[in-house]
Amino acid sequence: MEEKELEFRKKLEEIITLGKKQNGSLTEGQLEEALEDMSLSKEQTEAIVEYLKTNKIGVGEPVNLDEFMSTEEKEYLESYLEEISMLETIPKSKLAEVTMKAITGEKDAILRIINHYLPQVPDIARLYVGQGVLLEDLIGEGNVALTIMAGMLFEAETAEEADQMILQSILEAMEAAVIENGESEKEEDQIVSEIN
Repeated sequence: MEEKELEFRKKLEEIITLGKKQNGSLTEGQLEEALEDMSLSKEQTEAIVEYLKTNKIGVGEPVNLDEFMSTEEKEYLESYLEEISMLETIPKSKLAEVTMKAITGEKDAILRIINHYLPQVPDIARLYVGQGVLLEDLIGEGNVALTIMAGMLFEAETAEEADQMILQSILEAMEAAVIENGESEKEEDQIVSEIN
């Protein structure tokens, strides 16, 4: 593979990762900044925007993620959101304070942090719908990653760093589930073709 092609692929991965961290949306300025050293034509940039849409990343406005979900997934999501709506969230003005307490290992603060981030897990999971893993399983993986990371916040120095660690761990857990599912499907396809 040519060096320019590798550089372009890496840049696309970075753009997609940024979009997923921002709930499936990039500003036009962010896209322009990311592509500024690539010298792309208008048509090439438009093709990238379309590619991003297929990866559930909107430019200027978020993509409607409900279009990628099955009826069963929509029903599960509605039920899940209703269930967690009873949890106490932390007011924005108090979030940094509670996060710092969680960093010091205060158990009540850790639990409050978990409850605060639980509603964000399905938003992130919706970005991975249609990639071979059920929404329910993606949310489960995200919740496990959230719980584990909330107990490891002592590694963070600031509330902002803790926030990034939590969101990154949720993203990585879901990406790992998608990759693992893809690998097991390849193995199944190989076995089926050998049998045939």
